[in-house]
Amino acid sequence: MADATRIQIPAALGQRMDAAIARYPSEHRRSAAMPLLHLWQEHFGFIGDEAIFWIAEKLGLQPINISRGSHFLPNVPPASGRENAHQDLPYPELRDGGLEWK
Repeated sequence: MADATRIQIPAALGQRMDAAIARYPSEHRRSAAMPLLHLWQEHFGFIGDEAIFWIAEKLGLQPINISRGSHFLPNVPPASGRENAHQDLPYPELRDGGLEWK
């Protein structure tokens, strides 16, 4: 399990994250989770356990609250052991990525 207290992020990224959090009233800090996930992914290129724990600690939330939101981001791998979860989908056009939105 990741230890969020040991994770060091660049000062510039920390400032951008603080600015994103400041956009929300303190009673709605949870709303900053998605912007922080986007910033993390933009900077590091992926969302790992370290990101989930760091953002959860930063916002005073449980890691599960952040993990749930991370699944809405592109290029975030599914939970461990489910790398090919898309193959379980019932529709072949979804399994093969051939479905297009019009």
